[in-house]
Amino acid sequence: MINKHLKGKPYCVTFDIVTDDRFRSSNERLEEQLKILKGIGRTITHKQPISINDLRKMYESGVLGTSNPLSLLRKVWFEVTLHFCHKGSESQEKLRKDSFDIFREQNGRRYIARTTPTDGDEIRMYETGGELCPVKSFEFYLQKLHALQPRLFQQPRRKSTPESPMWYGKAPIGEKALQQMMANISTASTLSKRYTNHCVRTTALEQFSHIRRKGNSALKEKSRSES
Repeated sequence: MINKHLKGKPYCVTFDIVTDDRFRSSNERLEEQLKILKGIGRTITHKQPISINDLRKMYESGVLGTSNPLSLLRKVWFEVTLHFCHKGSESQEKLRKDSFDIFREQNGRRYIARTTPTDGDEIRMYETGGELCPVKSFEFYLQKLHALQPRLFQQPRRKSTPESPMWYGKAPIGEKALQQMMANISTASTLSKRYTNHCVRTTALEQFSHIRRKGNSALKEKSRSES
């Protein structure tokens, strides 16, 4: 691409930077760097489920937490993605504050679900109790968002303190930044691998598949006992 650019107007050079002996050393170094970059690329895990140890490390390290705007944003993003964003074509950039709501079952247990369920499938994220409860974190996150910005994921304000009534600015987080969320979480938490957003979806699908298998096994066992 660069070679073609140099041979065209306005440069019109007569030499070739790919084949000319004068550039042999530079080309050899470039080839070495490309091999290194390819090796780095192999360490990025695109569709592998996140291991239990790495899941635990994200929370224990405080990278996912509620003590500051960035850790709270990352925690809410991860838990929303884990439970609700399983379709690769779904744009997180378009999620709004009113895309989800907090509901309560007859027994009083609270959960988060989409305001309008998609494809007739109402996925729920239940409260677990404790400081890291996903429902409690989501509720706290909504309270700290900028009132005039309808988007769910907003830019953290740098000068916010724990006592600040608003932790996020009016600017929403862009699509490219959201696509790098899990990779950035991996680096900040020093995880065993550099996971991508696809890994969060794979982790969710694996968990749902495991729950479904356990449910089917329980039904089969019940049928055997009744027969």
